[in-house]
Amino acid sequence: MTSIEEENGSLTLKLWLKPKNPQCPVCGGSAAIHGYYSRRLNHATFANRRCTIIYQERRYKCKICNLTFHEDNPFINTSEGLTYETKINILKDLKYPGATYTNVARRYNISVTKVLRIFDSHVRIP
Repeated sequence: MTSIEEENGSLTLKLWLKPKNPQCPVCGGSAAIHGYYSRRLNHATFANRRCTIIYQERRYKCKICNLTFHEDNPFINTSEGLTYETKINILKDLKYPGATYTNVARRYNISVTKVLRIFDSHVRIP
């Protein structure tokens, strides 16, 4: 892991996970590393500064069925750009009666629409 502090006070973390012996999710066969690609994730552990994780995600290819798949990670689902912790913090902030979607969006450096989507997908009001 390497970290870079920007002039504007934001923090960028570059990291990789330790490689594991993955198995194909379809046939259960062994897989080999097929390539890497960078994922840029918005991480909101620090409320007073912007934090971005640049995660080098591995792609694997099954030796039996040739399926390609990504490695499991503790940060995000496959197609999202916000970490789990950021979503939890957003939902915690929205619990307060005085919190608005706009204020929460500004605090976490995301759009108001994204805050609304997170709220709608995790909160069920009868």
